[in-house]
Amino acid sequence: MTAYADGYIVVRCPKTGSTWTSAVVRQLGNGGRLRAVDPHCPVWAIPPEWTEHRRTLGTCRDPWSWYLSFHAHLTRQGNTEALEAFGGRDFRSFLRGATHGRGPKRMCGLVYLPHANGSHFERSGLGLATWLHRYFYAERYPTADQPAAWAVDTLIATEHLTQEIGTLFGRDASPWTRRNVGEHPTVLDAYNGDMLEWVRRADSELIDLFGWTPGQPSRIASVG
Repeated sequence: MTAYADGYIVVRCPKTGSTWTSAVVRQLGNGGRLRAVDPHCPVWAIPPEWTEHRRTLGTCRDPWSWYLSFHAHLTRQGNTEALEAFGGRDFRSFLRGATHGRGPKRMCGLVYLPHANGSHFERSGLGLATWLHRYFYAERYPTADQPAAWAVDTLIATEHLTQEIGTLFGRDASPWTRRNVGEHPTVLDAYNGDMLEWVRRADSELIDLFGWTPGQPSRIASVG
C-alpha cells in the first residue's frame, strides 16, 4: 500500500521504517489509503493524479545498519538462494557481494521489486542500499546509463522519524510504537575495518546525503 493523509503520500522502501511511518501518518492525519500497484510502489510508478495535490515522503536508513537488517530479513525468511547469489549466507560474504555489484539476476521476488532487473544493479556501480533507495525515490527507474535525481519531496532519516513526523503534523508521534523492528547485532559489533569501508565507498551518495558515520545518528534529520 501507499498511504496518504492530509495531502501526504508515504513511499515505502523496505527495512527503513516505512511500515511504521505509513501507519502513523494515517493516524496523525486522520487519512486513509490509496491502493498502489504493488506493496512497495516506487515514486516514479505512482499515478500522477495521486501526487498532483499531495507531497511525497520517504524514509532512508544508514547503509551500514540497512545491510545488517536486510541480511537478517533474508536469513529469517530462509532465503538461502538470494544470500548465495549475493555471495554467501554469512554477513561478511553477503555484504561483499551487495557492495560490489553481485546479486540475484531476478530481483522481482526479493523485496517487492516487480520492475527490477538484477543486471541493472550489477552495472550501476552502487551499493545495494543506495540502489534500492534510488529505485523507490528517484524520478525514474535507475540504470547505469541514466542516473536519476531524487524525486520524493521529503526524505527522513530513520532514526529521526518520530521527531520529524511529529513536527510535520504538529503532534506527538511518540505514542506509536515502532513496528516491524528486527533484531540484529549493532553496526560496531558486526563490522570490521574493511567491511565499513566497502559500504563507505559503495554507498557514499546516500551516506553524504544525511551525513552518516558508522553507528551514529545522521547529522541531517531530513532532506527536502
